[in-house]
Amino acid sequence: MKSVLRRAEAVDDFATAHSAPVQMSMDCPDCGAGIGLSLPSLLAARPVWCSGCGARFDVNLDNSADVLRKVSDGLERLRTVRDGANAAARG
Repeated sequence: MKSVLRRAEAVDDFATAHSAPVQMSMDCPDCGAGIGLSLPSLLAARPVWCSGCGARFDVNLDNSADVLRKVSDGLERLRTVRDGANAAARG
């Protein structure tokens, strides 16, 4: 689990440094308002509050390991594609 978190944090650091912060959102199950999320806040397991109704949601990293791994893998693939496109453009 720790290796997945370190990898996801490194990928998010890379994305942030290249003006592509990893942003997500979800609808509050209580009131339907949009709740903005970021990968760093999820990785830090900080609670998330709905600005519409004040509902609190706690992040359980143990239950989220598979999703975090998929996000990390997807970001890695995007970086590989971007790097390949940049190399091809340079010629």
